[in-house]
Parts: sequence; C-alpha cells; structure tokens
Amino acid sequence: MSKVHGDELLVKLEALADLAEHDGNPLQEPLRQALQLCREQQHRIERMLRIADGFNAAALGHSTSALRRQRSRLEKVARIADRYQELMHEQNLHLSQASSVDPLTGLANRRQIDAVLGDELARAHRRGQALCVAMLDVDHFKQINDSFGHAVGDRALTSLAQVLKASLREQDFCGRWGGEEFVLVLPGSTTAGARTTLERVLSAIRQLEVDTGQGLVRMTASAGLAQRLPAEAAQDLVRRADIALLMAKRNGRDRIELAPEAAAASGA
Repeated sequence: MSKVHGDELLVKLEALADLAEHDGNPLQEPLRQALQLCREQQHRIERMLRIADGFNAAALGHSTSALRRQRSRLEKVARIADRYQELMHEQNLHLSQASSVDPLTGLANRRQIDAVLGDELARAHRRGQALCVAMLDVDHFKQINDSFGHAVGDRALTSLAQVLKASLREQDFCGRWGGEEFVLVLPGSTTAGARTTLERVLSAIRQLEVDTGQGLVRMTASAGLAQRLPAEAAQDLVRRADIALLMAKRNGRDRIELAPEAAAASGA
C-alpha cells in the first residue's frame, strides 16, 4: 500500500471513530489509540527514511569525493613518473655525451674516435673505397704551457679544435686523441686528396693567434698521414699514421709526412 492510500485510510478511520453515533461503543477508544499509534509509527518511519536518505547522500558525496581524491593522486603520480622518465632520458643523454666528447675542446674523445674509425674502416673495406687517417700534433706545445700557463694552453687547444672543424669537409671526422694530439678520419680520400686537406688545416693553424694576456702567440702543427691498406685493421692504420707523425717531427715539424706501407706489415 502506498503512503497516499495509507494516509487516506487513516483519515477515514479517524472520521469513523469520531462519529457521534459510535459514542459509547467499546471499540471506539481502542480504535482511536490504534490510530494514534499508527500515526506515531508513520512519523517514526518517515523520520527514519529521512535519516537514511541523508546518510545515503552523505555516503555518495563521500564516495565521490574519495574517488576525486584518488584520481587526483593517480594523476599526480603519473605526472611524477613522466617527469622522472624525462629526467632519466636527459641524464642518459648527458652521460652518453660525457662518455664520447672531450670536455675541453668539444671534439670526440678517444673512445668515440675508435668507434667511428672502426665503422668507417669496415665500410671502406666493404665498398672498396679509399680512407685516410691523419695524426696531428701541436709543435712545441709544452713551451706554451710553461711560458703562459695551462689556462692559455687550454685556450690554444680549444681554438685549434675550432680551426679543425672549420677546415674539414662535412663527411670528415676529427677528435682529440690525447694531450695536444688529434686524429682526423677522412672517408673517401686518397693520399693526394687527404694531403690537400691537411695542408689547408696546417695553413689555418699557422694563422691562428691566441691571446696570452701578454701578447699574441702563434702555433704550428705536424701531421702524419696514412691511407688504408686492403684488410688493414684500425690499430695498424693508426700506428702507421703515428709513425708518419714522428717522421714529421724529426724532419723539422710544421709539415706533413706520408706513412710507409711497410709499417703495416712490420707492426701487424
């Protein structure tokens, strides 16, 4: 029975109980008491329903609020995770760069030189193409450090590195082998072409001026050049270029010397 129908029945029963013709009827008073009890029970039930509705609304609001807080936490965690991934990626890039770049000159370090030379030599062997390697060393560099200090020496090496990059072709590669010694990898170059490149490099180095704080100082460099031999290993190619560099030093510096092919066989 619906609440509306229940209310209508109570009203009818109350009206019957109040009829004058029922005065003195022994059931009249018990009926009135029963009707009063029904009214009170009805009020209690309605009150309980209102309280229940209030609890349900509060629970729903709490649940919704809890869900919103949980979603906000998850979104925050996701943002933190994304940022962490970005930082790890950036850190890996920095570590990769630090492991392959000379911090002073910005050129490739010896580790990267070995990797690039290995790749270029394998490619040259596979395609039957020419490849030259040059070892270059600054002449009398110790005098610059001793006379003007290591800060000036570092500035001289940094300036020389810029000259190297500016003097080479796009496909050429250069790096700092160690100290004042540099390596040039010249893909596709024969001895004649590589010599022309080295002459251009040495000429640019001669024109370089470094401010010492006490005036300007100029530098020269010596170079040893080797063209790859069939099936020659990277270390043998570098060794022959280094032998040619020693020859350039012994023969007066500020010059280019070509590696003897026999050096590869004797050093293998």
